[in-house]
Amino acid sequence: MRIHALFFTVTAPLNRRSLGIFRLSPVDRSFIRALTRPNFISRFIMRKFVFKALASALILASVTPVLQAATTTNNFNVTVTLTSQCQVTNNGTQTVAFGTYTAFQVAALPQTTSATLNFRCTRGYAPISTAFDVVLAPDSTAAGVGVIQGLQYTLTNTPVLSVAGTPASSTTIGTGDIRGYTITGLMPADQAGTCATASCGPTTQVRALIVTF
Repeated sequence: MRIHALFFTVTAPLNRRSLGIFRLSPVDRSFIRALTRPNFISRFIMRKFVFKALASALILASVTPVLQAATTTNNFNVTVTLTSQCQVTNNGTQTVAFGTYTAFQVAALPQTTSATLNFRCTRGYAPISTAFDVVLAPDSTAAGVGVIQGLQYTLTNTPVLSVAGTPASSTTIGTGDIRGYTITGLMPADQAGTCATASCGPTTQVRALIVTF
């Protein structure tokens, strides 16, 4: 805001006659009365100073950068050693059934029901080898040969299933790979068997598939 003022000295008394001489307008007379008020100049100067100070503060606030929170980093290592393994998922629930064998029958007897054995393993880790147990030796071999009720049989292990697991993430622990093996069997023909009565059985024998990893 700019104020233009014309300062002059009036020595004659300001009465109607003198005002008539100068022929001042109402606006001029109001201005002259304002000049003659006490502390007019000081109030004008102070007001001007306040305006300048406020303008300076606003300019300073607009150019002064806002202080941001400072950050720093300190790196560290996360380590682990993983031991891979496989676990049984359906232990003891599967059966290889041969049905009924008639002594000295002329045809070999295949199983009527096969077994599917499943394992879950570390993702990407394949078992090294598989074999059958020999707990019933000499009537059982790692190759799958066994004897039940005096009848010889041979088991066969066939890998039939390989399902990749899902990897771990920030929201899930993931799953392992699933590996499955189908167990089938065959009893040779012309066997006598062992039984003191007209019929024996059904006889149950526990075998196991050993997975080495």
